[in-house]
Formats: sequence, structure tokens, C-alpha cells
Amino acid sequence: MKEKGFQLNDKSFAFLEELGANMPGGLFVYQAEEPGRLIYVNKACMRIFGCDNLEDFKRLTGNTFEGMIYPEDRVSVLGSIKNQIAGSEDKIDYVEYRIIRQDGEVRWVDDYGHFSVTEDYGGVYYVFISDITEKKMQPDEDLNLRKAVIQTLTNSYNTVWLINDVETESCSLYHSDMDAAHSEAIRNALSHSRYTETKTQYVDTMVAEQDKERMQEQISLPYILKQFETRDRFSVEFVRALETGPRHYRIDFGKLYMPGGKTGVTMGFIDIEEEVRQRQELDNMITAMASDYRNVYHVVLDTDDAVCYRADSSDPEQIPEGQHFSFLEKFTEYGRRHVTDEYLDGFLAFIQPDHIRVALSEKKYHCLPVSRKKG
Repeated sequence: MKEKGFQLNDKSFAFLEELGANMPGGLFVYQAEEPGRLIYVNKACMRIFGCDNLEDFKRLTGNTFEGMIYPEDRVSVLGSIKNQIAGSEDKIDYVEYRIIRQDGEVRWVDDYGHFSVTEDYGGVYYVFISDITEKKMQPDEDLNLRKAVIQTLTNSYNTVWLINDVETESCSLYHSDMDAAHSEAIRNALSHSRYTETKTQYVDTMVAEQDKERMQEQISLPYILKQFETRDRFSVEFVRALETGPRHYRIDFGKLYMPGGKTGVTMGFIDIEEEVRQRQELDNMITAMASDYRNVYHVVLDTDDAVCYRADSSDPEQIPEGQHFSFLEKFTEYGRRHVTDEYLDGFLAFIQPDHIRVALSEKKYHCLPVSRKKG
């Protein structure tokens, strides 16, 4: 039995076009038979896909409903629609899926469809579509924020700061190693001050004299954002001035992708006095054992943070002594540029953090001979 109500045919097509032209949201119609040839698409739908005209839209999607769906979502979306229509007296379905715009951006849409049988086109779906990317991503962004903060708090940091938004510089204190009165005072100060002001005061009052100038630069927002252009985490070390005497500290910075497209920062402050002592002993041991090493580095595998202790002055590409850098990134770059092809795969496997951990759990030294390219 044919359905009553609106019937799509040559005569009613003009009405559909007028309806679609005046709708604020996306509207399209496609044939139920796979691959779902498109019969009509309004301009609002084209804009969702970043297309200026129908020709662009057809090229992007292949002029089919299947071509509109993100490849990895197609099977589940098409299956869900069929199951919903089969179990619905009103022949209505609702699905959410990803799309790829003409500019390559991946977006989320919701899709309200109604199945109908027509004389001229057979089974068709009338679909209303809208972009729900911001709404869809909000829970993920909130979850990522919570995970990042929880991860920071569980790393045994003495103090944790959070820059909520790098644009407004609003910041807050999540945890402090100070007594309750001092912690509350700092928390109040952070909540009423911009990060730059708080940072300046912290360095002036808490950082040892020899590190003040450097720290004013290396924990400034411009410096932090510059580091985040190439990585989401980095660290800065300094000497903290305490009443009981100076102690070495490290600040671990983490980039946060906040709700609404904002960028935030976690800052975990941790006492590394013991780590520095062990590092100095290791440096002394390496110096005593192998004074002929041209380059010597110290690497913290858990944070991918490395520092150059001895630099080959004859190598113009060598990282300067005392400078911190991303271990895996720089050593991978070195291997691809300087290690010969026959040794490259072995070298890249050799520098993987998990490989190093396993090797050092079995013996004190981890060595690999390689052949360097000429020139």
C-alpha cells in the first residue's frame, strides 16, 4: 500500500526546493537503494560540508548518501538506519556520525530521517541534518580536562597550578605542599590575579637568585605557548629558595584542550633534589669512565625530557650543554639524518623508551654500534 501524505514527484519537487531554500538547517533527500543516490540537497546542507555549490558537493560526496558519511562510520550508520526503520511504525530514524568537509575538517552531524515510498523514485529518505560538533565534543573535552588534572595530581607533585585559559590568564591552585593558611592565601591570589602577575611574584619570592632571570623567561606564557607549538609536554628545572636551604625543583607543563576551543595549562611542581644528586653522581661516573665521549646526555624516559651534559664543540648541529629537549624527537631526527640505512632500523628501535627500560632492567649498560653517514 502506498503511503498517504506528501509524495515526491516531478510536480511536487518545486515545493521541496522552496521548502529547503527557506529552512535554516540542512535538508537532503536520497534513494533508499544503495548507495543512496542523492535526489535533492539544500544550500544549508552544502554549507555544513563546506561547499559553495552543488557541483562541489557532488564531487565531495560522489552524489550519494554513503559518500556523505565518514568512511569508518558507514557500516554502523547504514545498519542503524535500516534497523530503526524496520522497527518504527512512523518510519523515522535518528543517527549521529562524522563527515569530512571539503577543506578536510572532520565534523559531527545529527541526522533525522523519514522513509517513504514514492511512485517516481521508489523508496526515499527525507533527512534533516545539523552540525553538532561543539555539542558532541564538549563531553570529550571535559573528560580530557578531568583526566589531565587527575594525572597531574597523581604524579606526587608538591604543588599544582592550572591556567584555565591562556587568553584571559585566569589561573587556580589545585594542590600545594604549604600549610593550609599559606595554600589558601596562594589560592586566593591566583583566583584574583592574571598568570603573568602571579608568575612574576612567584619567581621574585620563591626562586633562588641565580635562576630568577631565566625562570622569568621560561615560565612566561609566550615561552610556554612557543613550546606547545611542537609538543604537549615539557619541563623546566630551577633552584627554589627555602628557609631550610636551596632545593632543586622541576615544573612539568602540560597542554590542556579546554571546552570551547580554549587552551589551558597544567603546571606540576616537584622536588627533584634526590634526582639531581643521583644525576650528578652519574655524570661524575660517566666522566671518570669515559672522558673520550664527545656527547653525553641525561634522559628522563617517563617525561621524554633530556638535557645535554657534554657537547661536541666541533659539531654545529649539537645541542648546547645544559639545554633541555625532547629525547625521542631529537634522537629520531639524528638517526634519520646521520645513521646509515643498514643500521637505521636497529637504531630507531634502540632508542625507544620501552626498549631502553627492558634493557636496563637486565644490565647496567645499553649499547649499540652504528655506522654514521659520510659528510
